[in-house]
Order: sequence, then structure tokens, then C-alpha cells
Amino acid sequence: CIIPDEYLNQLPIHALQNKNTGRYLIEDYVIYYVPSLSTLSWLRMQGTSGNRELIAFGNPEFGELDTMNIAFRGKLQKLPATENEVRSLETIYKPDVKIFTGVEASEANFKKYAEYYGVLHFATHALGNKNRPMYSSICLAKGGNEDGLLEAREIMKMELSSDLVVLSACKT
Repeated sequence: CIIPDEYLNQLPIHALQNKNTGRYLIEDYVIYYVPSLSTLSWLRMQGTSGNRELIAFGNPEFGELDTMNIAFRGKLQKLPATENEVRSLETIYKPDVKIFTGVEASEANFKKYAEYYGVLHFATHALGNKNRPMYSSICLAKGGNEDGLLEAREIMKMELSSDLVVLSACKT
């Protein structure tokens, strides 16, 4: 269990290499991170009530998602391989799986269904915000009254019961 502080949060400790063996730490150890020791204690007391059912979001249709102020290129590019990624999960978790891609991989669908699933899988872009971390977001499709940017502050308000969350993106 790693409890990094400050800038150590940016260091992928699991990806460090043992200079003697050439193996990555993740190959020899089960590694997980928590933001603080008090969080670790709380998580151990709470447990989880989620089940093994999986919900996955991949290759969202970004459309005219307004990212001009937060993305380097101003417009998010599609990630076609992420659709293959979540579709491959379908064969593993069938029949206990719900897969969303394209316009269906929306923030609205996440908020509607996520609380009922034990495994959450995101294969999409993520945008970090160093100055205001609670505004860091997972990029999904727009829909309903949602802007497509699932922010950390929004997730914290939800009643999730997941045992596992996978963030398969470049800035997660």
C-alpha cells in the first residue's frame, strides 16, 4: 500500500524497475494507492457492497465538447482502440456486463447506472487539473443535461459501491 504525498502522487511507483532483475515492481508485488492513512482505515472498515457486474465506457463521441480551456489541442480525438478494449470485456463478464460506446458512453449514462455495478471501467481521455484537482475529469459523451466532463467533485457526491475502478487513459 502506497500513500504518496504532494508530487509523489505523479510518480507511477508501480512502474519502477528493479535494477538487478529488470522487472517492474508491479510484476512482483500487488501495489495499490490511497490518498491518506485515514482513508485506508476508513476503506477497510467500510468494505464494499458492489457485485462483480461490470459497466464499461469506451470510445465516447465527443462531438463539440468544450475543452478549449483545458485540452492542449482544443479538441479531443476519438480513441477507436478503446471500443475494442471494452468489447473484449464483454466476453469475460457476460452476462453481467453493460457496455457503452459512442454517444451512449455518456456522463448521463454513468450517473444513471454506475451505482449498481461492482466494476467500473473507463477507456477514454482524462483531463487533470493541477490547480483545481476536484475539476479533473473523465471525458465522456455529452447527453441530457450533462456536459460530458465527469469531474472528481461530481463523483464524490455519488453513492458508488464498486470493488474496482479501471481508468484506462493517458492522464488518470
